[in-house]
Amino acid sequence: MYKKRMTDIQRKVVLAFAENDMKMTLTAKAVPCHLSTLANYMQVIKGKYGLDPKCFYDLCELVKIAREDA
Repeated sequence: MYKKRMTDIQRKVVLAFAENDMKMTLTAKAVPCHLSTLANYMQVIKGKYGLDPKCFYDLCELVKIAREDA
């Protein structure tokens, strides 16, 4: 479906965001990165896939993509 593959950091961010109940602060600690860096990663993911990781249903699709790319 999506021809663009996720980078390792994008995959890690998407999966950590889902595992941490969509909480940015907990995800930033899990990745680990600064909160503003995490926000930047989220914007890049949104631009690349057209899916907003902060929207639950879009995040579910992104998790599927991340697991397929793994």
